[in-house]
Amino acid sequence: MRRAAAWSPGLALLLLAGCGGPGEAPEGASAEAEARETLVKEAERGPVKLKATLAPAKPRLSDYVTLLLEIRAEPEVEVHPPSFSKALGDFLIHDFHELPAALEDGQPVRRLEYELEPAFAGPHLIRALAVDFTDRRAGSEGDGKTFRVELDPLEVPVSSSFADGPPDLAKLEPMREPVGLPAPPSRALWLACAGAGVAGLAALLILLRRKRAAETERRRSAEEVAYDALNALKGERLPEQGRFADFYVRLTGIVRRYIEAKTGIRAPEQTTAEFLRATAGDARFDPEQKDRLRRFLEASDLVKYAAQRPRTEELEDAFERAQQFVGLSGGRGLWVEAKAPEPADAA
Repeated sequence: MRRAAAWSPGLALLLLAGCGGPGEAPEGASAEAEARETLVKEAERGPVKLKATLAPAKPRLSDYVTLLLEIRAEPEVEVHPPSFSKALGDFLIHDFHELPAALEDGQPVRRLEYELEPAFAGPHLIRALAVDFTDRRAGSEGDGKTFRVELDPLEVPVSSSFADGPPDLAKLEPMREPVGLPAPPSRALWLACAGAGVAGLAALLILLRRKRAAETERRRSAEEVAYDALNALKGERLPEQGRFADFYVRLTGIVRRYIEAKTGIRAPEQTTAEFLRATAGDARFDPEQKDRLRRFLEASDLVKYAAQRPRTEELEDAFERAQQFVGLSGGRGLWVEAKAPEPADAA
């Protein structure tokens, strides 16, 4: 009994230490909670609402930061999203893409997502984010004028990747005792390993040669890629399901990727305005092509972002224009098979 009484208090202390005491959160829980926090800024002016969501709100230097910019506008309001080069405030822009539009209270919400990279440890400032818009609503006070809705600056604290400061060589553990080397393998084992290595290398060379021959034998042209993409889109029958915005997003994406493959213009990553500015000074596009391309993309944007419902003839015309842009001869009618392109010459 005396021996049990002697170690019982020590056991109680160990249990309390292991549990962290009453009311204490487990180690690392506060860091995880901070990692889930977001920073939100909102602004509204007339028919346009702007919202920016940044996560995580307290990143480390090794983290990527996601900035989601949501733009909600009433019908017949033309929105001009911001354009950035390689940096957004003190952050570097690692990636950018536009997400499919969402619906909020029956109105489309345009969503732009930026992946940002901190440049240093310390406060990072994203100065005022602004979106210009032109009010073309009939009878509105804007009367076709351009206005700007602007968010307050975002200040983001970026911490060092080292929680307790940079590593200190003086705190390293002392060197351990040398470990004895195992006995060298026998000559038979060396020969077996060498034979296996030679056989594996020969098999790898054969596979690489076959792969290179297959790639050389057949390379798909930009027209063939566009042809397959158009037929796949046609097979999904998105307009029959009422998914008009998704149909136009896919259709314009096919045309943009084809133009990028043929000209080198980074069409898929640009807004309609940026893309049209890039083609305006390009001699490879004649004036008629530029005008048809502008009308095609602007009509598509009205469906994607203004939630307009296209007529059947407008859908057919958009599909036929897309076929013409990618160098395919299309028949009248949305679901008529396009003529397949000629196979590309083997390289």
